[in-house]
Amino acid sequence: LSVDNISIPLHEGIELALDFIAAKRQGRDVTIPYLQSDPGAGKTQLLKHVLELRKLGLIACTPAIERTEKFGGIPNFEMVVDPVYGNQLNTVWSIPEIIALAREQSKNYPELILFLDDFHLCNSEKQSIFFEFFTHKKLGNHKLPDNVSFILAGNKSGIAGAKTQFRAFRV
Repeated sequence: LSVDNISIPLHEGIELALDFIAAKRQGRDVTIPYLQSDPGAGKTQLLKHVLELRKLGLIACTPAIERTEKFGGIPNFEMVVDPVYGNQLNTVWSIPEIIALAREQSKNYPELILFLDDFHLCNSEKQSIFFEFFTHKKLGNHKLPDNVSFILAGNKSGIAGAKTQFRAFRV
C-alpha cells in the first residue's frame, strides 16, 4: 500500500483508512480512503477480518463488474395530472439496490463500511454515479444511513486494467 509515495503494510493501511472514517465522524474534512496495492494482496479479506474484530459491518462489492442499476436504480414511469399541462408521464427512480442493502444492514452495526473494490476499473458512467454518492451520501432522493462510510480499493496503475479516477477519490 502506498500513501503519498510511502509504502506501508496493508494492515496499517486499513487501520489508517478506519482512522480517516473516525476523523470524518468527528466532523473533520477528510477524503474517502483509497487502498491501493497489487492484485490479490488481500485487501478485502483483511478488511473483513479487522471489521469483524471491531464488530463493524461490511458490504463489499465490485462496482465495475456489477450492473449500473445496482447503484443508480431503475426508472419507473407514473402518470400524474398537472393542472396546467394535463396528464404528464414522470420518471420515478427506484431505490438503488446498494442503498436498500445498506439501509437494512446498517441497523445491525454502529458503523457499516461500504467497500468498493477494484474501483480503478469503473468506467466514467459509474464514476459519475459515485461522485454524487460520495459527495452527498445519496443517489437522487435516496439517502444512505448516517452510519455508513466508504472505503475504496484498487490496484496499482497499469495493473489489471487500471483507469484514472477522479482525484477527489484518492488518499
